[in-house]
Amino acid sequence: MSTTVTHTPALKDEFAYLRDPNWPTDVKDPKIIAFLEAENKNAQDFFDPLEKQLEAVFEEIKAKIPLKDFKPPIQNGDYSYFQEIGEKDDYWTYYRKGEKTEIILDVNILAKGHEFCTVTAVTPSPDNKYLAYAINLEGGEDYTIVVKSLDTGEIIEQTVTNVFGQIAFHANSKGFFYIPCGENWRAQKVMYHEIGSKEPDIEIYAEKKPSYWVEMDLSASHRFLFISPKTGECNEIWTVDLSQEQLKAKLLKSRDDGYLASVTHHEESFYALINDTGKNFRLIQTSIHRPWHDMIDIIPHSKAVYLEEVECYKDFLVVVKKNLGIPEIVAIDYKTLTPKFSVDFSKHTKSSSFAASALTMHYESDVLRYTYSSLSEPTQIWEYNQDTHTCVKKVTFPGLNPEDYNVQRIYAPSDDGTRVPISLIYKKSLFKKNGSNPLYLYGYGSYGISVEPGFRPHIFPLLDRGFIFAIAHIRGGADLGYYWYESAKFLTKKRTFEDFIACAKLLSSTDFTTPGNIAIDGRSAGGMLIGYTINTAPELFKAAILGVPFVDVLNTMLDETLPLTATEFEEWGNPKDPVYYDYIKSYSPYDNVKAQNYPAIFMTTGIKDPRVGYWEPAKFLAKLKKLKTDQNPLLLKTNLSAGHFGKSSRFEVYKEYAEEYAFILKIFGIRE
Repeated sequence: MSTTVTHTPALKDEFAYLRDPNWPTDVKDPKIIAFLEAENKNAQDFFDPLEKQLEAVFEEIKAKIPLKDFKPPIQNGDYSYFQEIGEKDDYWTYYRKGEKTEIILDVNILAKGHEFCTVTAVTPSPDNKYLAYAINLEGGEDYTIVVKSLDTGEIIEQTVTNVFGQIAFHANSKGFFYIPCGENWRAQKVMYHEIGSKEPDIEIYAEKKPSYWVEMDLSASHRFLFISPKTGECNEIWTVDLSQEQLKAKLLKSRDDGYLASVTHHEESFYALINDTGKNFRLIQTSIHRPWHDMIDIIPHSKAVYLEEVECYKDFLVVVKKNLGIPEIVAIDYKTLTPKFSVDFSKHTKSSSFAASALTMHYESDVLRYTYSSLSEPTQIWEYNQDTHTCVKKVTFPGLNPEDYNVQRIYAPSDDGTRVPISLIYKKSLFKKNGSNPLYLYGYGSYGISVEPGFRPHIFPLLDRGFIFAIAHIRGGADLGYYWYESAKFLTKKRTFEDFIACAKLLSSTDFTTPGNIAIDGRSAGGMLIGYTINTAPELFKAAILGVPFVDVLNTMLDETLPLTATEFEEWGNPKDPVYYDYIKSYSPYDNVKAQNYPAIFMTTGIKDPRVGYWEPAKFLAKLKKLKTDQNPLLLKTNLSAGHFGKSSRFEVYKEYAEEYAFILKIFGIRE
């Protein structure tokens, strides 16, 4: 048993032995490996009799994904770049088209012989001579950057290792910027690597405070690299002017002002979203020669309208926003600083529950490309300007008629009276209108991350068996704006959990379902949500899925050697302060397991996960085994070759969904 003396009483942890001191380099303690393998066998014994149903569910999911798919081209000089995936392919193939069409990267080939393969940041140089990409074959999130010649196809180098999966080419195409995985997997520097040089890479920026996480972004114009050390409360912005010979970072915005901003560039102006006058941000224009002086308001702050994203193109500025949670996309004219055109989503749907976003285009593009989907409608990609409105991708599936399903948004009153949105979908012919339908409720609610009600192919095996699928847009996420996020963090974090339970109570007291007829699901910080919920109101639920769950919150936040702890003090608070210690302890799922009945539980984790240590769900399971008073299934499946995001191939990902749903169908007694 481990004892941590931070405040009185001391924190005792009888299952601390499940954390291998060699993590993350290796997990090799025989006792720990034996524990994890025994739980894997226990899970396999549960699923073996369900093999036929699991395979049926998987095939039903496959029927709702485009087996042969593509991503529309993006122009880069004289070439256009696009992606395709074949019917049997696990991974994408990258192409470019000039005078001829050629394959420039086939990830299926890279993945051969490997259990895991993730390729990200596939980036052509501005002059189209090089292709750079980041690859991981080990299951974690530390990448190697590979550079190949687009003229010969030969690999030029792969010497930049142990980096985060982001690449930004210099405008001159001679090199690129990257962020190394620093000590304890922390983003604290921005480096520049010149292709083919034997000189050491150049340090562009180094952060000294461990509580700040460094991000970088390249303007679409390719003139400026923006470097942003940030916390959840404020950020700093540095610029590197790539039109200059010297690679020198210049301070644009200080962190001392206490607010957040994101910046992009067009000609002689910066355009920025800043939350200095209100948490939902405003859009301003300022000169690149006198930043933050003589700022011009383009879109003022509004409590109802949350400005999410801004990007500059040659002919217009694109802003993505949400009006009371409903997506809006507008293009703004540089000369008049007024809307040039905007997307009319009423042409797509009459529902207030859908997902939409702007897609990245080349700076010279004269069209706005955006994506639209809903819970019943597969993804569509459109290109739009004041003259044309063209669909460039619309996915359809045999046997899927969106009219067979009802999509709607309802609201649940939380404990403090706040109305919490719920997006839901069900099959009209199977909706009994008497509360007897089983219901699947998903939630997240942290870090200001919104859960979009877009198309989810994996939910249809449940819908077609009579389940209602619902998303709780709870506080802690930014579904209704930045205020929505900030109203449930620090010493008000429990609002996230109260909102979720309120959604479950509303759904189970109406025509949708009844108490004890609900399955709930959450991943990562969403696993914390599910853990708190089953500790607090287990009687409402029949089954619970916890993916890579953050359930040992107090112990993790007391350990600053872990990768994310120092950067997350401004999300949960620092438990070295006794006020935060007591509050975190009051909701941390691991610390609040009690002797009571629990729903059936299925947890997953990855042994190479740098975000949520594998030992968190392992300890949670061990404590549940000791204290819970029911005989319901309690499963933990540990992926011994992957990390936070599970398996990498698309079919294996959907097999994991099929496994979770086979678990739910078994618990609910649905055999067909």
